[in-house]
Amino acid sequence: MNILDVEQWVTPASKYKEERAGNFRIRRMDYLPGLYILGGIDEHVYYSVKKPIPITRLEECVNGEWHELMVDDPLHSMSMLKYAQASTGNVLVAGLGLGLIAHELVKIKGVETTITVIEESADVCRLVSQYLPTRIELINCDFWDFIKDDKTEWDTILVDIWSVYDIQRQIHPRLTEVLPSYFSLKGKHPNAKLSLCGYPQLSDIKPGEIKREGKWHLYSHQMLRGSMRDYIIDQVKKPLMKAIIVLANRYPEPTRENCINSNSHILLDIQDEFLTYEDHKGRRDLFKAIFRILIGEYEHDPYYHYRFDWF
Repeated sequence: MNILDVEQWVTPASKYKEERAGNFRIRRMDYLPGLYILGGIDEHVYYSVKKPIPITRLEECVNGEWHELMVDDPLHSMSMLKYAQASTGNVLVAGLGLGLIAHELVKIKGVETTITVIEESADVCRLVSQYLPTRIELINCDFWDFIKDDKTEWDTILVDIWSVYDIQRQIHPRLTEVLPSYFSLKGKHPNAKLSLCGYPQLSDIKPGEIKREGKWHLYSHQMLRGSMRDYIIDQVKKPLMKAIIVLANRYPEPTRENCINSNSHILLDIQDEFLTYEDHKGRRDLFKAIFRILIGEYEHDPYYHYRFDWF
């Protein structure tokens, strides 16, 4: 197993002050010793923390509770580095977050002209703009309003506007927002490198891949810690595993163990989608359907390509 050892951790956001603006705040926390997902970046599936490392978070207060919007942990910081390294020419970024990619883009020789970042929240701009490189053009507006009237020929477009909190609430935007956004942007800018951060199968730039037995495997964005992990286990994983066991008992085969133990890919709108697949006839189609739901692959979506080595 490819594991990156992280003994200490420093990013540009490590110097940000802990402060609040409106319903947003910058907060510091520690990642405790343990194993965390790295998603295939530099062929590392996980990273190992031996002693606590400081992490900076951008959080939003919703109904009196604070929720993570962006974090500068190794997964996110290294992903932003990979996006930046693959960027060229005029670069448009949707979503400021902690400004991690802005710090990386100014270092890239291939990015020699415009770097524009669009951020809808004035409070996020207020918190983060003071730390941005002077070369960055930050525009406080809605990204879709901006792109509708914009005439710039962008060479690279990076969209990072779908938050972890939306996924926690099970408002997974894959079908309602992500796919329409992809087709809309690709249609308007067919020659641009277009990447929807967190959705590698809809991205020209893919931060994380693993080469195994001569084939490349994509690893989607995953979280294994804190409240999101607990939310997944309580609200999704437990009922899902129970349903899979019931179905596996109907079709007892060697694939049953693989099915029950493959917990790393979880699509959070599973509860609405799962029942529609119970009518599949035949063991092979049934298990394929289950795993397509688990990892977010829909049969009518040609942009999701996963291998199932155990079939």
